[in-house]
Amino acid sequence: MEYPRTFRSAAPDDRDGTHFALFHAHHPLVAFVAERRSWYVPDAFLDPPARAATLTGFGFAPLARSQLLLPLHEADTSALTVGPSGSGSTSGTGDRTP
Repeated sequence: MEYPRTFRSAAPDDRDGTHFALFHAHHPLVAFVAERRSWYVPDAFLDPPARAATLTGFGFAPLARSQLLLPLHEADTSALTVGPSGSGSTSGTGDRTP
């Protein structure tokens, strides 16, 4: 049995080959990998292909491999958490930030 995934995948083709795009199920984030799987290890992530820039026009944020490999305490997670008033965020440690 496969566990529920928090992403959907697509495999667009172009003259550079097939690029597997992983679209986060709850946030407009997109990562790229070389092959479709049920789960991924950090080394599987690739930099977005050049045409991934078109996704920003649809509200998606293609993630660079370097962003995906950052330790969580170094990553900017402010866009992932919204405070109770609809603005502000919480840091990765749970402390409120202004």
